[in-house]
Amino acid sequence: CHATEESDVENYLESPNCKSSRTKKKKPLVECPACKNKRDFEQGEFKLLWLFYLESFISSIFVFFPAFMVIYFIDSGFSFFQISLLTTILLFFRLLFEIPTGAIADLYGRKFSVLLGLLIGGIAFFLILFFDNFHSLIFIFGLLGFAGAFESGARESWAIDLIRKEKKNLSHNYF
Repeated sequence: CHATEESDVENYLESPNCKSSRTKKKKPLVECPACKNKRDFEQGEFKLLWLFYLESFISSIFVFFPAFMVIYFIDSGFSFFQISLLTTILLFFRLLFEIPTGAIADLYGRKFSVLLGLLIGGIAFFLILFFDNFHSLIFIFGLLGFAGAFESGARESWAIDLIRKEKKNLSHNYF
């Protein structure tokens, strides 16, 4: 809230702009006057951050990937142990390469890191469909973990850098 003192809220309640003080007998719950007319998007926000919103929407589709992955691999003849080992390899590679890929993002830029991670991840997801050998899938899931490490943290940093570059005051609401 932008109101710094209780008197600010009381002054707003007594002002002619406050519709709630005239219509209700009880003391209403009042939002800060500066926050009163909030829109879904701030001025210029969607134009600046549309790519991040699109990527977030597409990524949310993959939330169900692990459930379908289990069904797909069981149907392909893998055991639960092998499936859990593939998942563990993905997470292990993501953890292992977190710092080196962060250094790459610092050296070559966050945009480069995110786009490279999305490219490697897309290729790896595509390759899953063509390989049913467990050893090949170990490599592919390691590649997925590597790709996830490229994206981790760099996406948010890229958005913040873009907001600061455009001198917008949007970052306090989202990151």
